[in-house]
Amino acid sequence: MGILIADSGGSTTDWAYIGNDAQVHKCTTAGMNPNYTSDEALLSITHEAFLDIPIKQLTGIYLYSAGVSKPENRMRIEKIICQRWDSNIYVETDLLGSARALFDSNKGIACILGTGSNAGYYNGHTFEFQSPSMGYLLDDPGSGFDMGKQVLKDFFYEQLPEEIVATLNQRYSLTRNSVLQAFYYEAFPNRFIASFASVLSDFRELPYTRQVVTDSLRRFVQSELNVVMNKEKAPIGFTGSIASAFQDELEQVLKENNLGEIQIVSKPIDRLIKYHMRHLQ
Repeated sequence: MGILIADSGGSTTDWAYIGNDAQVHKCTTAGMNPNYTSDEALLSITHEAFLDIPIKQLTGIYLYSAGVSKPENRMRIEKIICQRWDSNIYVETDLLGSARALFDSNKGIACILGTGSNAGYYNGHTFEFQSPSMGYLLDDPGSGFDMGKQVLKDFFYEQLPEEIVATLNQRYSLTRNSVLQAFYYEAFPNRFIASFASVLSDFRELPYTRQVVTDSLRRFVQSELNVVMNKEKAPIGFTGSIASAFQDELEQVLKENNLGEIQIVSKPIDRLIKYHMRHLQ
């Protein structure tokens, strides 16, 4: 018997299987956000997890995923997982996974800065309230999508530093038509756009990079984080690739807003393993 834990964001899913011997096996697959993933693709992702490890009996499956705040999406994922593994299934939001990883059973304000962004006040058990989180089509400040979108816009409007232009031309074959095709007609446009934020971490010393990153983070603090903090003050924590990659810039922006020390966890999965092992004892 064992348990299975998964933390699924906008781009990737981190999996952990804990067997009878308490040995932990981990792997990574594509993200499972049901807003953008078909049932067939979701099932395929589950079959990619732990190809080399036979998982026969499970006492529980704990999935934290983006896009499951709607009950119908939660039910879809539960049905898909039932086709792969027979066990009790608990599907929760990725923000709850971040909160448990950051604060365990203590109070705090959990924030995600990854492909997308989100924030909410966690009372140690559940969320009392969250930011509206309007999604990437309306607003997703502080996210990889927000920063990647700015990089692409500046590329086509010829406002990027030469060093970044040269790198983008080396890595991609960017044309206006190819970008519009990927954004409007192909799967996972948010992942596609967010991928361009990675180039910023290669040129952190440039004033352009500092401006794009800090402007995006400031909008996150002024909108999503402030919505939560206006209702409740508590320790603040961040998870996600953007929070980890641009920790210095994030701490600078928080300092500008008179916010104290924070904790940053790039990937929640290791702390979620400890959380569930501790709470199952």
